[in-house]
Amino acid sequence: MSVAVAFLTIFLELSTLGLGTGTTWMVSSRRWSVSSALATTMPIAAVSGIVLAGVAVAIQLLAPRAAFGGIPVADVLPMLAALPLALVGRYVSQVALGAHRYGVSVGIPAIQALSYMIFVSSFAAASGLRGALLGVLASYAVMFLVAIAQSRRLGEKFWTSQSAIPLKELREAFNFGLNSYFATIIALVTYRFDLFLLSAYHGAAVVGYYSIAVGLSNTVWLFPASLSTVLLPRIASLGAQEESEGARLATETRAYKHTSLMLLTAGAGVALLAPFIIEPIYGARFASSITPTLLLLPGAIALGFASIFYATLSGQRQPRYALKGALVVMPLAVLVYFLMIPPFGADGAAAGSSIAYITSAVLAGYFLQHASGLALLPRISPGRAELREYRSFFTRTAPVKLGHR
Repeated sequence: MSVAVAFLTIFLELSTLGLGTGTTWMVSSRRWSVSSALATTMPIAAVSGIVLAGVAVAIQLLAPRAAFGGIPVADVLPMLAALPLALVGRYVSQVALGAHRYGVSVGIPAIQALSYMIFVSSFAAASGLRGALLGVLASYAVMFLVAIAQSRRLGEKFWTSQSAIPLKELREAFNFGLNSYFATIIALVTYRFDLFLLSAYHGAAVVGYYSIAVGLSNTVWLFPASLSTVLLPRIASLGAQEESEGARLATETRAYKHTSLMLLTAGAGVALLAPFIIEPIYGARFASSITPTLLLLPGAIALGFASIFYATLSGQRQPRYALKGALVVMPLAVLVYFLMIPPFGADGAAAGSSIAYITSAVLAGYFLQHASGLALLPRISPGRAELREYRSFFTRTAPVKLGHR
């Protein structure tokens, strides 16, 4: 299941050609209207998803043991059918993000995630792996329907206004997104190569232990990943305004300081709780997941910084730095994986991943400092001002005490 879902994630990224990121930047920088962006990208998403699903079926037929963890092609078909549905949902979410409609942008994938939990768990209980893969399809079908409904609200004239393909805007979106696209593909293959190599050398059980460690450690950078998603269109929007340099720098620095606080807090929490929650939740056999989780934590923290730094650079119309970083990290990561996974299994995969993630963060920090001309350490070091903001936030959102208005 882990290997199959990893393949699906890679195929999803392959389908985009960077159009999603480019569309977000174009809409947020006011170079493309919401209605036109929706009317253009949604059909492209559907067609490219169908084409790539066909390619995936061909790969599965030609190399059934190598692709999708050896799952039979009949069982893989429902998951591949999810590709066009997922892409339409993703593009609508990207357009909403560019329009600063954060609730819609976050809500579409959130509904898919909730549906995934419900359908995969219930279908798997009834039909095992085949049911789980059907559950994946069902979750993306829900996402697709929600995205269609939201597209009508985002673009008032969406269903009637588009008369011709806006080639200029589409070309600009592709040109901007291609650097980010290749960087994402390289990073995704690099960072998931450990899973495939682990499966080849140590089998499904070890992959299962490692998947638990990956999932738990990934919670550390959920906040910075979300923040980086919002930061890119915000920086692009400020860049489209005159006399906004000071506001842009202040926004970036504030994001970095809060990222530091959240990463360190979340990392410490996972490190303290992992030994006490893995066995009660997954069972005594999964005690082997504890050490990989702890080994992955430094890398997960570093990856959080890398995501926020590269989002800033992309918002400043410099996505090429992400591609440069990916090209440097890829050969290092593959070498480390081959050196550490065969002899050390899941522990070696975790340590190797941390090395790759930390290298990515160091490069991203260097690129950001070079592009801005500002020292990075003072910009990521939180102080009393950030702590006061949290205190103020929790004070405002705390429940009203009984007896007081």
